[in-house]
This record gives sequence, C-alpha cells and structure tokens, in this order.
Amino acid sequence: MSKIKMSLRLLSAVLFLLIGSPYAWAEDTIRLAVAANFAAPLKHIVDEYSHQTGEKLSITISSSGTLYAQIIHGANFDVFFSADTQRPRALIDAGRISESDVVPYAQGRLAFVTHDHAIIENGLTDENVNTLLEQHRLAIANPKLAPYGVAAQQALVNLGLWDDIKPSLVMGKNVQQTYQFFTTKNVGAALVAYSLVKNSAPSVLVPDNVYSPIVQSLAILTPHSQEKLDTHT
Repeated sequence: MSKIKMSLRLLSAVLFLLIGSPYAWAEDTIRLAVAANFAAPLKHIVDEYSHQTGEKLSITISSSGTLYAQIIHGANFDVFFSADTQRPRALIDAGRISESDVVPYAQGRLAFVTHDHAIIENGLTDENVNTLLEQHRLAIANPKLAPYGVAAQQALVNLGLWDDIKPSLVMGKNVQQTYQFFTTKNVGAALVAYSLVKNSAPSVLVPDNVYSPIVQSLAILTPHSQEKLDTHT
C-alpha cells in the first residue's frame, strides 16, 4: 500500500473514531486544526467524508506554531494536523496528551517556485539562482512559526545564500501566505511546501540533503480516542 493511501486510511480512521466516540456526539461539529501546507488535501478528505456521512467538520488553518499556541491557551480542537512532529510532542511535554496520541501522517518536501521559467526548465544551479535573487525578492514562511520556514532557512544556510538574502527576505506567517506572495507577484520566487504547488504551479524540488526531514504528525486531542484508532487502522 502506498504512503498516500496509508495516510488517507489513517485520516479516515481518525475521523471515524471521533464521530463514533461519546465525546464527539456531545458536540455538533468535529474541529480540525491544520497547518497551512496540508489544508488543501484535508479539505478534500473532509468534503468526501461529509458527503458520505452527513457529519459536520470544521477546519481551522494557520501555521503550526500559531495553532500550537492556541491549543496551549485553551482552543477547543479535536485533532491537530501539524507540519512537524515538534509541536505535537511539545503537547506531550505540556501534559495535554499522551505519547500514543501522536501519529505521523506524512513527510513533506520543500519546493522552489519562480516566475522565471528558465530556472524551472534548467533546474537549480548556483548561477541561475544567484541571478534571480539579485533581481527579485524571495519569500519563505516565518521559521519561528512554520516548519517549512525552518526547512527553507536550513536550505538557504546550507546553500550559502542565507547571509546575502536575509535582509531582503519576505516572510509569510505560514506557508500558504508565503505562496500567496508569489502568486500575487509581490515576490519573484518562494520556498514552499510541494503539496501546495504540485498541481498548480511549475516548481523545482529542493534537494532533501540541504534541510532536515519534514515529518508531519497529528495530535489526537479528544480524550481516550487512541484506543479506538488502534481498532480501526
């Protein structure tokens, strides 16, 4: 079974256990908090699930850091789809959930998008990237809030570009806003989640040896739900 199918099966199981739990029946809507990079795939899954079951699900989209802060301060979500594993594990450290409530669901990839089609066709080289960045600003997600911002910063540091372009960087509060800066042509290039652009814009995958693996995990925030998840996966 492919990783994608396994992830979809896992997500469907999470939704099933929430709908079927006594806790969920006390609420009108299942509340999902999702990092911006995974918002589009999750919306598709939720639309299909709601169409088939008639159940109501709401989605709140923001950066992983912002959603984590909201949860710590009492925001009432049932599942938190983070773009990293750091924040879900921080919820364990904070005593909000247990070890078994954190489940990896995807591994992200970093992509470079630009309006310069020559770079897309010829690939990333020191020469063409340096030329581009001399003429246009680059957008990344804020590393303090978004895991893809951390990955973008790591890539730029390891490629020897960070010090030169840091003063002119444009930072989005999450990876979705970062991509919007690009699509509205406020910047000439951006480092974003590949999942955001693979079906909508030409892009080049950033070599995965210049940034740490982006392992995305979900945190099940509904009490006592992990036992049900184990029985449905």
